[in-house]
Amino acid sequence: TKALLDLMQQDGVTVSRAKTHQNKAFLAESFMQAMMDIYEGTSVGRQELEGEILLQDDNALFTHALFEANRLAKAPPLDKIIVAIDPPASMGVRADACGLIVVGRLRSGGTDMAYVLHDGTVQGLGPEGWAGRAISLWEAWDADYLLAEINQGGEMVKSVLMAVGAQAVVKTVYASKSKRARAEPVAALYQQGKVKHVGTFGPLEDELCNLSEISRSRKSPDRADALIWAITELLLKPRPHPRVRTLG
Repeated sequence: TKALLDLMQQDGVTVSRAKTHQNKAFLAESFMQAMMDIYEGTSVGRQELEGEILLQDDNALFTHALFEANRLAKAPPLDKIIVAIDPPASMGVRADACGLIVVGRLRSGGTDMAYVLHDGTVQGLGPEGWAGRAISLWEAWDADYLLAEINQGGEMVKSVLMAVGAQAVVKTVYASKSKRARAEPVAALYQQGKVKHVGTFGPLEDELCNLSEISRSRKSPDRADALIWAITELLLKPRPHPRVRTLG
């Protein structure tokens, strides 16, 4: 961004700006609606819809002020609860933690809201240990199912969970996009007020803030990964992709 801003200040450089809406005639109506649903009313929308260049402070996906604006003392009655799991690749005190985040959903009047309920992340446990913690959370929160990322461990992750909790319902997901690409639509939901934190989750909120390109953490953001999977599962539906329209 800095290089682009410097270029814009040079003599002989002309800057033109255009909003997505100005190109509406050449875009599919479903694509336009999807873009508005995702980005309208968010800081990322200023870039994606309004053609602005965001300064560094505005480019952070998550901020503590954002969490404060979406904090509640108590959750309403929920129609769905899941436990999201980001398993570690190894075990021991120096290994990554196992992200365990409990999130609920309320669907009302055509609008879905997510509520972050609990951070049960653990570190240093072997597969049976963290799987046992996940099953305990599933039982304690009367969750609908467990949602586990299988990039680390593959189908072994599901097998361990099923071995520890034979009655558990386990759904798996695989990450094919970068962490930032998966986090961006989730951050937009926070900015739209569609994700609430029921209580304070310091380590989780710190990890989310450190996902930004200007403040990266060297430690794997296990809590943040688990939360992003949970919100994606509960609130983000498949959206239409832009298609080329042939004129003439």
